[in-house]
Amino acid sequence: MARRSRAVEGPIAAVAALVLAPLALAFSAAVANAQTPSCEISVNRQDALSADSPDRPLRVPATGPFRVSVEAEQPIQTGSLSVRLASVPVHTITFSPTQTGNTWTDNFSLDSFEAIGAGLYEVVGNIPPCPIFTAWVVVDGPSPVTVANVAALGVLVVGVATAGAGLVAGARGVGGLARSVIGGAVAGLGALVLAQQQGMVPVDAGTLIAFTAIPGGLSGVTHTALGAIGRRRQESPGDTGPYYTPTYPGGQPVPSYPGAHSGPSYPSAPAPPYSGPPPAYDYPAYDTAAPPPPPPPPMAPPMPTTAPAPAPMAPTSPPPMAPPMPEPITPGATTTATPSATATATPGSSPTRGSHAATPPESTGSGAPPGAGASAGGSSGAGPAPATPQPPRESYAHIFCPETVVAEMEFELVVGLAAQPDRDVVGGPMVVPERIVGPYTMTIQVIADGFRLTRPHETWRADLRVTAEAPYPTTVLHLAADEQTRPVVAQSIRAMYSIDGQAVGLAARPIAVVREASLVASTPPPPAAEPVDIMLPTDSVPPDLTVRIEVGQPAGRLLLQLLAGDPQVVIPSEPLVVDIGNEPGLFLRDIIRKMNAAEGQPGMYKVLMGIGLTIADQLPTEFWDVVAAVGKKAGDRPPTILFLSAEPYVPWELAVMEPPLDAALPPFLAAQASVGRWVLGQRRPKLPPPTEVKVGSIAVVSGVYNLPGWDRLIDAEQEADELATTYGAAKVNAASQDVLRLVGGNPPADLLHFAVHGQYDPNGAIDGIVLVDGLTLDPMQVKGSPLASRPFVFLNACQVGSGEQVLGDYAGMAEAFLFAGASGVIAPLWSIDDVMARELALRFYEKALTGRTPADILREERAAFIDDPATISSTYLAYQYFGHPHMTIARAAG
Repeated sequence: MARRSRAVEGPIAAVAALVLAPLALAFSAAVANAQTPSCEISVNRQDALSADSPDRPLRVPATGPFRVSVEAEQPIQTGSLSVRLASVPVHTITFSPTQTGNTWTDNFSLDSFEAIGAGLYEVVGNIPPCPIFTAWVVVDGPSPVTVANVAALGVLVVGVATAGAGLVAGARGVGGLARSVIGGAVAGLGALVLAQQQGMVPVDAGTLIAFTAIPGGLSGVTHTALGAIGRRRQESPGDTGPYYTPTYPGGQPVPSYPGAHSGPSYPSAPAPPYSGPPPAYDYPAYDTAAPPPPPPPPMAPPMPTTAPAPAPMAPTSPPPMAPPMPEPITPGATTTATPSATATATPGSSPTRGSHAATPPESTGSGAPPGAGASAGGSSGAGPAPATPQPPRESYAHIFCPETVVAEMEFELVVGLAAQPDRDVVGGPMVVPERIVGPYTMTIQVIADGFRLTRPHETWRADLRVTAEAPYPTTVLHLAADEQTRPVVAQSIRAMYSIDGQAVGLAARPIAVVREASLVASTPPPPAAEPVDIMLPTDSVPPDLTVRIEVGQPAGRLLLQLLAGDPQVVIPSEPLVVDIGNEPGLFLRDIIRKMNAAEGQPGMYKVLMGIGLTIADQLPTEFWDVVAAVGKKAGDRPPTILFLSAEPYVPWELAVMEPPLDAALPPFLAAQASVGRWVLGQRRPKLPPPTEVKVGSIAVVSGVYNLPGWDRLIDAEQEADELATTYGAAKVNAASQDVLRLVGGNPPADLLHFAVHGQYDPNGAIDGIVLVDGLTLDPMQVKGSPLASRPFVFLNACQVGSGEQVLGDYAGMAEAFLFAGASGVIAPLWSIDDVMARELALRFYEKALTGRTPADILREERAAFIDDPATISSTYLAYQYFGHPHMTIARAAG
């Protein structure tokens, strides 16, 4: 299809159209656009003929193509679309189909118009044989900096300045009414064009009157009121305005002195000398100098060179402002001045009307204005300061949007805080960390896979200030769902909430996306999600870096959000996209197979380096920049990292850092940092991961293997014996009935240690912990056995740290224990050496039960894996830790 477009030449023509076009409305006739269509016309699948009112506009992008489709009763020969502002064409598109027919579709673009303007416009279409039609469109501009916006802002500023000058002149009583009215009207005209550019209102006769006549009239009324007030002030003898000189009784002006009023005075008749005592003045609390001396007759008083002696208790610093005038004296009345009625009031006396003391009240001592320290009863004693209002300590996620949206059509998403839970939002109460006092900033990071932001200035991250006066702030994002091939698609919008780098909650809201608008009425709203308790720890220092990993679409697409504990670390506002392919489970199985084959071989370190580099290459550069930044902030200690992951396959702990944080350590991420991970399931495992586990009793599972194909684990048996001897662990035989009783709570234990065989084969007959009687403790059996005591679990068994997906959710033996209620799990990904596994476990408990965190202990163990012939086992790097990186294990009293 051939297409030709013609735009207004240059920004000058656009500015002239925007500013002069409203004036032409007063002389132009109304455009008739109520015609009966005999064609079907759509723009981006939106019915153009239904957008016959500015209240129902279509939306088209200023950049990129938009599609126009026409179905007519007769062949279409040619056509034009005229974009108009106040009935004045500002952009015209003409076209001639290369093939005649009753159906015609083509793509158009407003690229040449985007720098001039955006907003709400009237479009007049002339597409024979269709009748001429009128539609309203909102052109979504890529940037707020356009010729129209700049011109309108300039008009607004000029109008405000002109109106302000007129109001000032009115207050002085020197005219300026015309400037006030014209300036208000011009400012309203600029505001009208700005509103039109934002797509809020059209430019027509009605809005022109509303935006010019009303501001101009209000400015004129304000000018008149200020003029009346100014005249009354000039005429009032007690006036102390900026252009009035205070006088003594009889009209004698008060002399000027440092800090007193020194502005111009209005002319007055000469006054006779005033020989009486100086009148008393009611000084403000911050007037601290004694009143000026009486003036000499009748010449202008000179500037005094010495101040009178200060009264007792009166400061001597000059007052910052002129003293107010004395009370008017009735002509013929007699004024008697007594010591108590002068400026030297006796300390402790109570000044009354007509007898005003110059001594200021006692200072509050805090720099506050006078009276700030007074109690509710009016006393000025030094009572306790009132408590500063605090924002609420608990709130809920607010995520609001339409239940059903049409693909590729913009809609509004409101995110923020609420006082009460919303049944349509998955998420529990969010508690402010105890270390946060007073107002704080709530950071909200939104993930909406399958959607895009439609406004160029908006990002997926929002920082909302929470105060006692505004405890539940919100903000608005503008989204559009991606194009859909299916009629209806169930989606969700999710958000992570954090305060000062500490995650305090996760929330999600379901939303249905339909392919076209006709399906909205027939699509039921998405089911209300069951409220769940989703909180994160608030009583401890947050990890240096929290990495939230969500599974996107299509398969293999991951979305990463980063959260730094130090607010000075710059993190990306947009989610980081990682593509791990549509069969990531094969990658994990390949890692297990390769490591099992390489165990004890000379090239084992190189194999792990290759795996780590492969994982690292999938992570964007922004991720490594943030890791380097938090490592620098951590200083001499290793940084802590928490992975909150809905993805079960990739061992991110093995990713190789280039360059590493510490060149003396292996470059693997979990050797450079203290890393923990936690599973983001649908409803379990519960969040938050605990930061402390109290251990009163320990149970260790082991046994003698006499099974075909399974070696006897001599060192595992010795491992169980040493744990029983050293820590009083109860020994449990690794037989199916005994183990099932143990996970069911008999005997009760706060720490479960397994020194057994394991195997990862989700598609085979054996997947889980292999027991001495030939049976297997399956992940599903563990999930079905709630762990009421929330124990810490150490699975010292081959391959049981591996993960998988079941029904789209994270699965595996480690996840099964977390699902059942475990506070933390340690489990190896691949086969481990029996001797080294025993030694590592014993070292672990020796350090953990004295206050070291499991994450840092395992980091230290991984650091021993170096490229050296003496390193004969990959057992150092096999273990994954599921738990908070700051969690500690402590023996309970008794």
